[in-house]
This record gives sequence, C-alpha cells and structure tokens, in this order.
Amino acid sequence: MTSRHKAGLCLLLLAALSVALAGLYKHANKLNRQLDAEQSSAHLNQALLGRSRNKHDPTQRSGACGKQCCLPKSFALEDAAWQAHLIRWRSQRLPQSKVAYIKTHKTASSTVGSILFRHGARHNLTVYKSPTHGLRLDYKNPATLPADIVVHHWAGLIKARIRSYEDWKQAYTWYTEVVPNPDFITILREPISHYTSYYYFYDEPKGGKDNNLANWAKLGKNKDMLARDFAIFTREDVEHFMDTYIDKFRTLLLSNRMSESLVVLASDMGWSLWDMASVKLLDSHSKAGSTRWDGKPIKPTPKLHQLPKEVVSNLRKITQLDAVLYNYAEAKLNASIVSIGPAFVRFAVTALDQTNKALSEFCACSDLGRSEKSFCKWFGMNDMAYERNVGPSGRARLEKLEFL
Repeated sequence: MTSRHKAGLCLLLLAALSVALAGLYKHANKLNRQLDAEQSSAHLNQALLGRSRNKHDPTQRSGACGKQCCLPKSFALEDAAWQAHLIRWRSQRLPQSKVAYIKTHKTASSTVGSILFRHGARHNLTVYKSPTHGLRLDYKNPATLPADIVVHHWAGLIKARIRSYEDWKQAYTWYTEVVPNPDFITILREPISHYTSYYYFYDEPKGGKDNNLANWAKLGKNKDMLARDFAIFTREDVEHFMDTYIDKFRTLLLSNRMSESLVVLASDMGWSLWDMASVKLLDSHSKAGSTRWDGKPIKPTPKLHQLPKEVVSNLRKITQLDAVLYNYAEAKLNASIVSIGPAFVRFAVTALDQTNKALSEFCACSDLGRSEKSFCKWFGMNDMAYERNVGPSGRARLEKLEFL
C-alpha cells in the first residue's frame, strides 16, 4: 500500500469517526436536555415548597385586597410568578437589552409589544418615544437616543404609507441608527388566519354592498398583507429579504404558537419566563361586542375550518409571499425548540401558561385594592396605552406589587 493510499484511508477513518462522535454527542445532548428538564422541575418544585411556607404574607397585599378573591388568587399568582422567574437556561447569553421590534399588524403584536414595554420598565431601559403611533422614518427623537427598545409600528397604516421595498430598506437603517447593534425580533401569523383577521378588523367595518370576505378573496384584494409589513410586494422583494435581512432576526415569533415562541424568545434574550407573562388583549376571534379604536364594531373572525373551500383556495393564492415568511419562521421556531430541548420547552410552556392563567384570574377579581387594580391595568395596556406611558426621556412607567 502506497503512502498516498494510507493517507487516504486515514482520512476516511477520521471522517467516519467524526460522524460517529457527532452522533454520540447529539444523542448525549438530547438525553442531557431531557434530564435537565426533569432536574429543573424537581428543583423548582422544591424551591416553591420552601417559598410557600415562608411567603403568602397578607401584609404584602393592600388593605383593600378582598379575602373572597383577591387574596387567594394573589397567593396562586405569587407561586406561578416565582416559578416563572426561576426558569432559566444553563448556557444562555448575557441578558440582551437592545431590541429592534418590527411590530406587525393583526398578529398579537401588541401583546409582544407590551411584554417589551414591561421589560424596559423593570430594567430601567430606554424605550424610544415617538411623537406618533406609527414611526416617522424622517425623524429621530434626540431625547431617547440611543434607545434600547423600539415598540412602535414602523409601517403605520400600511396601505397608505408603504409604497415600495425601498421603504423597508429605509426602515432597517432607521432601526440600526436608533438602537445600536440590536437584535431584531418580530411576530408572524398563519397567512389565512392573518388575512381574515386583518379583513374583519380593518375592512369589514367599512360596510358596503360587495364588502364580504369571499368577494375580497376572489378579487385578490389585500394581497400578501403580512409581507407588506416588511414592504414586500413581489417575488423579487421576498427573495432579497430572505437573502439579506431574515438572518438579522434573532427571534421570529408565531402568534398561533405563542407560548412556545415566548419560551424561545426568553431563551434567545436571556430573560426569565416572568418577563414573558401577559394578559390577553383584543382578540378578534372572540364573541361579538368588540370595537375598534374608532368605536366601530368588530364581527368575530371566522376560523379556518369555518371558511368555505373556495374561499380558502382563493386566499392561498393571494398569500403566497406571506407563506414564504411564515414557513421560514415556523422552521426556525422548530429548530430552536430542538436546540433548547423539547422536554424543557414543554415544561416551560406549561409554567408560562399557568402563570398567565394565574395572572388573568387574579386581575379578574372584583375585590382588588387600588394598587392591585393599577398593576393589572398596567399589564392590560394596549399598544396606544403603553406608548403613552413612555416618558419624555424614554423611561417606561413601572408598576409593582410587593409580593411579586
């Protein structure tokens, strides 16, 4: 056997060994993540037992916190919040505080915006203060520069404002100048669900003889409105966006998988699950009676299984660019869950859902004291409300309860 043959054989053996070691490493990592989740669960349960014996102090509630609902529900919230606060990841980054949030329309983006607002308030970060609800890309408020977080829509009323893909390029530059070295995050939604929600919120309330979902889908109106939040109009636009910008986004959340998305966001940013807690804001799938910002009534949005097949088919045709973004985000979310560990993510999702349930039940009490009511109102602010609660210097108003 020649020296060249021997060298070639060695390279083949090394390659085979590398593949085998990689497989073993991957398997060991998976087992370690599952064990980590089990150990974390046991550790948290033990910590909670210790805290429960020493806490639940009624003097940490206001004197007006009623014994019928406020007091017992506050005990449940205390335990859930404490557990959520304890959930952290072993190899997380240092907590990241520079966030360029691309707020989208009809995606539960106000819920995510409120989470970022509260995180900024708790950690004394600078939240960009815009003089308008939609950002002005020709203006940067010097009183809040450099900013740590931006929570406003950049697109505003996208039908009136967004004209071409060049608008997104301008917006990207604006964000990187206002928030130095940011992590970009955004939230997307399953395209057909997004289209119907957008239509029933923005267009159906206008009325009119031919103003119905089936007709709009057939005529191709509101084409790719989810992609429009990134000024994407054409196949060329979306290809350039995917080649140039999509990797700038550290986290892509999905509103139809909100709890999983928030767990991944907490992991990506090095924040606790308590930072991800929220109460439900406007839901256009809810029962009749909701109104828009202008007082016009909103009809409940039909769900996908309630739509005629022809309407669904037409909607798929006019949301193809939306689907490119959504499918990428879904694949990225799935990959992140595998990286964190599916067992741990399931555990964290349960803890987050329990926290949100405890928070909602507490805030639904009719016998809250003044401080408890103020805290719940702070948690329940919509986008226009939390934008108003950013001070001139960029400090977000903070509300706290002593037991949390």
